[in-house]
Amino acid sequence: MIYANDPFGKWRSDLSAVVERCREPGCQGEPRVDRLHPGKEDYFVLKAKHSAFFSTTLATLLRFLGTRTLVLGGFAADICVLFTANDAYLRDLRLVVPADGVASNHAPDKDAALALMRRF
Repeated sequence: MIYANDPFGKWRSDLSAVVERCREPGCQGEPRVDRLHPGKEDYFVLKAKHSAFFSTTLATLLRFLGTRTLVLGGFAADICVLFTANDAYLRDLRLVVPADGVASNHAPDKDAALALMRRF
């Protein structure tokens, strides 16, 4: 599994720092972080913007792993997931976006993003 996360404005972050930040009381991700905690065999990409491909090593990592199909999940379906899906499509990757594996702040935004991704 590959995790792509933004650094919450802390550009010297690494996986451990992001996980610890998400475990802080009051962080919206805190109830979920233990269930989604990366394992030793997983990869981590620190992303600068909405797409996990923009200014990251993701494309290189996927080529190294021989990836041809990308199963994409996360938050927010109408921003980060949508932009990453678009960039995966432009790189000729087969793409699967499970509707129950993504979320948005507002359900209509998620539904619109999924409809757009299904079209293309």
